[in-house]
Amino acid sequence: MIQQQYYTRARGGIFLKSDGYDTVSISPSLDKNFVKKTIHSFCTYDPPAALARRREKDTTLYPEIITFFQPETGEIVIGKSVYVPADFTGQRSTYFVHNYVVPRSEKEIFIEKPEKLFRAKGFQTNYSADYPLELAELFDIPCEEGDAISERESLFSALGLNDQLFKELLFAVFSAATGKKKVFISLGCDVREYARYGMKLLELIAHYLPYPVRRRLGATTYSSAAESRKYIHVSFIERDILNSNSPELDKQYLFDLAAGSVTGVNISGQTHEFLELASAYEKSGRSMDEFFAFCEKALSGLVPNEELEMANYYSLAAIYADYKNQNTFYYKRNRRGMLSALLHFLSAETERKRELLMMFPALLAFEKRAEDHEDAPQILRLALDFSGHIHHHAVEQFIVDTLQYHLGKPSISGLWSVLEQDSVYLSGLLNHFDEENLEEHLASYLSGRFGPLTRLEDILNQLRNTLELAPPLAESPVMAGWVLNKLGDVLEGARTPFDTVIETIRFVQEMKQSIGGISRFTEQVEEFMLQNLLQAIDSRKVTIKEIEQFTLLFGQKPPSYKKELNSELMSKVSILEVLSAVIRRDISDFDKLSWKEQEQAREALRNILSKKMGKADFPLVALAFDADGVPIFADMLRFISKQANNELTMDFIHWAVFQYRDNEALLLVLKNYLSREGNPIWENKEYRSRLKKIRQLKFRDLIKEIEYEKANAVGKIFKRLGSKLR
Repeated sequence: MIQQQYYTRARGGIFLKSDGYDTVSISPSLDKNFVKKTIHSFCTYDPPAALARRREKDTTLYPEIITFFQPETGEIVIGKSVYVPADFTGQRSTYFVHNYVVPRSEKEIFIEKPEKLFRAKGFQTNYSADYPLELAELFDIPCEEGDAISERESLFSALGLNDQLFKELLFAVFSAATGKKKVFISLGCDVREYARYGMKLLELIAHYLPYPVRRRLGATTYSSAAESRKYIHVSFIERDILNSNSPELDKQYLFDLAAGSVTGVNISGQTHEFLELASAYEKSGRSMDEFFAFCEKALSGLVPNEELEMANYYSLAAIYADYKNQNTFYYKRNRRGMLSALLHFLSAETERKRELLMMFPALLAFEKRAEDHEDAPQILRLALDFSGHIHHHAVEQFIVDTLQYHLGKPSISGLWSVLEQDSVYLSGLLNHFDEENLEEHLASYLSGRFGPLTRLEDILNQLRNTLELAPPLAESPVMAGWVLNKLGDVLEGARTPFDTVIETIRFVQEMKQSIGGISRFTEQVEEFMLQNLLQAIDSRKVTIKEIEQFTLLFGQKPPSYKKELNSELMSKVSILEVLSAVIRRDISDFDKLSWKEQEQAREALRNILSKKMGKADFPLVALAFDADGVPIFADMLRFISKQANNELTMDFIHWAVFQYRDNEALLLVLKNYLSREGNPIWENKEYRSRLKKIRQLKFRDLIKEIEYEKANAVGKIFKRLGSKLR
């Protein structure tokens, strides 16, 4: 029900018991606290200054003032203030106010049909002490017939309006109702007509304001001063006040309709989709109810303040115009902007926004693909976001066609980066490429991801990321080609190829545990790495560590794996297997090697022993210097004396004497070695003493023989010296 309130100067009222201004009549259900704290501040009447100065008594010269406002509590309060020449005393002038209060629960009809608010009538214009204290509640507010849309031409003519001025008024009122600025309007008519024309103008404007903006709008049809009042967004003032340079008017929206001048609004030279749409409807004499219903649905579910953002209505006007006209006029002006706006409105209560859900894929179908290299990543991002709401063939095709267009161009990298931000979609897309044999698309993606990588760690991490996205790619030859080529490059340049292979195999085995369905791929990687390792290594230069790593890698493999190797790799495996046994002191299979393989194995042993050698390695030295079962003692001794210190050389002589007991070839080599002038073993007394203590008969005879020969050599020297002295 609609409540009423009367306000004037009287002998006591509802709130005051003494003489003064107060509510004098009120509907019983109207909240008195609301009346006192909110409505009373709007129960005023400021007469025109000229009339007030001369204390004009003729009531017909004073304007009626209509004020309406909507506080935070949601009611609509609309009232009329009139000048009264004499109060209850008959001595003083006063004023009388009659307010209707529409409760929040009943105000929507006034929002949807502005004429019910702006053509309200039935206001009392004078007060009688006979009026009851309680006023009746009303089912409705009476209103005049007609509406501002049908009276548009006469209103434009009376107020000197034109289409541009109307758009500027609409912009200003919208901005004021949702912002901090105020609108001040001077009408080109007598102030006594301000209420009539002001309300008609506001009614016309309201028809083209979105419902949420209408739910905030407040105005007064006359103010004797330029003042900013809470809940009041539009004030009609006289021309001399509008042009008074009052500080209150700074940075406000000012309209002098008589002069056709506007201050504070500049919409020229710009595209204003909402204003253009409103103007088109206004000129054709139609309301925008259908559009505003469209807006309400589009904005539903979003943050409440969104419904007051003018930018949203600009976007929705462009969307609506293209949708209704079945064209792409506004879309072509700002492709990315419209797609972005559609997605924004679809971010909440998506399913009920059928028109928007239909329009987005329709626009992409029209577009076919995003060709501009600067816009393409952003538009692709929008297409992906839409796919997050609903899958649509046109959107999927747009994405694939956009990628197809940019394949081979520098811009493709940015598109893949966008796709990687949506792992779920990218996963499906990569699987789609694989299923449809779109090898060029897949190769493009893998090229961008793997191409720049050179470090093993980076390649392996990218491999895992890619297979986590799309495990079926493990079966793709394109994927295998990229991965194996990159791993091959790393292995080729590796300083420690065994470490590279071990790290790779360990990584893919762990990856196999966390990603299902990739066993065949990981086996392929392992076989590739092992075969390339065999190709990369030189069996003659392997280290003990590498032999041990070889055993780790190949020791558990079934013998059948060798069938897949060519003869060269088979030979390397045989050599490394024998070397693996030899360093464990098992030389039983050495003779199974071919002569060439034995030579390579011996060279490997010599290389290993040259790095590190001890007494326990003497049997390996013997194996390393052997020709068809015949020890090459001279080479052994030369190698030992060169690679080891004197102590180890002494130990080797001792070992060899007993290992090759009575071997004449060895004894001859030892004699030649020890007899050599300046031999470090023989010249050292301690070593020479140890040689003499070796209990091996022929070796003892050898030592004596060396001593004898060296003694005779000394005697001969002295004999030659003596003859020279004589």
